Amino acid sequence: MGQSNTSVRRRQVVKGAAWTAPVIVMGTAAPAQAASPPPPGLQGWVTVGKNCGTDRLTIDGTGGNGAEPPNTGTRGLWIYNTTASTQIANPRITLYYPSSLGTITWTAVSGNSNWSVPVPSTVDPPIAGYIAYTTFYTGGWQFRSAYGYSRASGRPNFQASVNISCSGTIPIYARRTVTVSGETISFIRGPVSL
Repeated sequence: MGQSNTSVRRRQVVKGAAWTAPVIVMGTAAPAQAASPPPPGLQGWVTVGKNCGTDRLTIDGTGGNGAEPPNTGTRGLWIYNTTASTQIANPRITLYYPSSLGTITWTAVSGNSNWSVPVPSTVDPPIAGYIAYTTFYTGGWQFRSAYGYSRASGRPNFQASVNISCSGTIPIYARRTVTVSGETISFIRGPVSL
């Protein structure tokens, strides 16, 4: 019994917080025009995890196999239906962790590039029973003309030490937000159980 408890205690749980369909900006109804470009769509992939053997939580948007989105091996944040002149501003990711964990202190780890350390935040709508942690991106964007999307050049990577149990789950939500040519795109997914 002690043996199985040890193996369970050291188990690491990682979930992909991916969104399979881009969220698009909805505009007002207008007459159909053959030349109208499709609206921009926000997409991305990060993994969130817990390791109860080391009492560690992770947020990881690094890695991937180098394939073009929407390949599930590709990590980070990207916006579909952009051009080289598309204006992108105020990108952020907000992760909601149960308030029962207390206030989580995150630190940046190797691979983090131009993403601020997540801190308790009120920039996004609250969820009862959760604390929102927001990370802001201040880096550049790569426009991929062959595919018609822009990708954040930097990727988020954070960890936190928290007293966690292997016997329970940790439900979290994730919200992504960005302003594209003056229009704000935002969507939330979850809960994902760690």
